This record gives sequence, structure tokens and C-alpha cells, in this order.
Amino acid sequence: MASRQKTLKNLSHQLKVNINKVNREIDKYCKNAEQLNNALDIIQYKIDCIRNKPTEQRIQFEELKRLRFGWQENAEKRVRLESSKALKVAGGGVVAAGVGKTMVLTAAGPIGMTLAFSFGIISTLIGGFLFIKDRKGQLRLEDIFITITENNIYRYNLALVEINERIGRINNELVIIYNSIKRIDSFGTDYRVMSESQRYELGSYKNYMECAIQLLIEPIIGLQPLFSERDFYNYKRWRFRTASNELCAKYKDFIISVVSFLGPVELQESDKKLLLKTFKKNKDLLNSFHMKSGELNEDLINAIYETHYYAKRFIIKK
Repeated sequence: MASRQKTLKNLSHQLKVNINKVNREIDKYCKNAEQLNNALDIIQYKIDCIRNKPTEQRIQFEELKRLRFGWQENAEKRVRLESSKALKVAGGGVVAAGVGKTMVLTAAGPIGMTLAFSFGIISTLIGGFLFIKDRKGQLRLEDIFITITENNIYRYNLALVEINERIGRINNELVIIYNSIKRIDSFGTDYRVMSESQRYELGSYKNYMECAIQLLIEPIIGLQPLFSERDFYNYKRWRFRTASNELCAKYKDFIISVVSFLGPVELQESDKKLLLKTFKKNKDLLNSFHMKSGELNEDLINAIYETHYYAKRFIIKK
């Protein structure tokens, strides 16, 4: 048992190390993405200043502007919604502070609570199993959380590769957009007096800008929660759902976080009591969801199990 506890402790440390690495890379991503967004503001302004553009071309540039401004508006709304949640987890988590919040939420999505859940539960386990009286139950919990932690380590290793690749692509687009900004000043502000080559080059900027915008609005797949709010909405529409609408509405955030935390791990019916005791023991975790231990009952754990079954069947891949 001591050996398993040591393994879990080492894995938890490795997970924190990995997420701290992700933090540093997301910091880089945010700075570079913000530079790219600012560069797009500049080139968009310069294009808007050009008069007498063909209607089709003007519409194309206007659509790009709406796409990017729509993304910014939605992301800012998410920042306000997520402002009360833990987007930076004690001991290592996804940073979201200051001007980088919009970029982080686009890249990472609302994963802060899931990370807080992971560290809170694992810390409880490493601290001891005084609340689990039988050795078999302790061993089973250790197996479950060792598997979960290994899965998370693997996920964040992949996320690091993805973030670094995205940073490289953003840097390439930055060079292209900056060069385009320098070039466009030589075109003048009247499309009718531009040369054919200048008109052609101006039209090509639409493709450059479209590629750059996609790099801003596309999320980092490896940082998305394994089970999202949209997934939960689809679960509620599942014809075999037995959890009540009232329970789903009241404990939505908690259920989503638990299911994301569990991921592809295989659960047994006998694990329900073990998980229930584990969740009840973690006061900090419950406080983060504004819950009391008495609310963790059979109905809620059954709803979590059913949602996890749905997620594994239709969403979460091994």
C-alpha cells in the first residue's frame, strides 16, 4: 500500500510539473496571440481606409472583421462568466489573469475547475485513507486515481506539443501580417488608382488574415475538458437519462467536473461508496462548488455514474 501511495504522490508531482510547463507555454501563446490580434487590428484599419474597393472584396473583409469581433465579444462574455471560478489552480493550473484572459479562455476553455478538482481529490488521497476502513477499498481507490493521474499526465504532454506548434504558426503569421502592413502603406487609399499587382496583392491579404484569425479562434484541443457543458446538455436530451431535471440543473457544474476528472477510467458499481466518501471528505472542493457534504447522496452519485457512462459511450475516447 505504501508503494502505491508513493506512486500516486510521484505521479501527482509529475502532473503538477507538466501543468506548470503548460502554464509557461500558455503565457507565451497569450503574448504572441495578442500581438497577432493587434496586428490584425492595424491591417484591418488600413484596409478600411482604402476607398472604392470592389463590393465583393469589401464584403469579404467585412466578414473577416465580424468573425474576429464576434469571437472577441463571445470570449469576453466567457471571461465575465468564468471570473468567479478558479482559472489558476493552487500548485499549478491554467493561468488567466489580466489582458490574457480572453486568449486563455479561447485556448483552454473552462478547465480550471476540473484541474482544481483533480488536485483537491489527489491531495486528499495522498494525505491518507483514514476514512476508508478496509484495505481492499484503499487499494481500489489508489488504482482509480493512479489511472486518472497517468491519463492527465499523458493529456498535458500532448497539449504541450500542440501549444508549441500553435505558437510557431502564430509567429509565422505575425511575420506575414507585419510585412503586409508595411506593404499596404505604399498602395495609397484609393483602389481605382492602384496598379494591377497592388490590387492582386491586396486581395491576397484576405487569405493571410483568414489564416491568422483561425489561429486565434480555434481552441487548443488538448486543453479542452473531456466532458463539456455542451456534452452535458446533450446528455440531458438522452432518452435513457434517469437523473431528474432538478438535480441536473442544481449540480451541473459539479457533475461536469467529476465526469471530466474521471475521464476514460473504468468504474465498478462497488466504487460508488468509495467515491462518495472521497468527495465528502474534501471540504475545500465542496466549498468551491458551494456544496455541503450532505448534498452528496445516492441520487447524485447515481447521476454522476450515469453521465460518466454516457460520456464514455459517446464522447470520451480511451
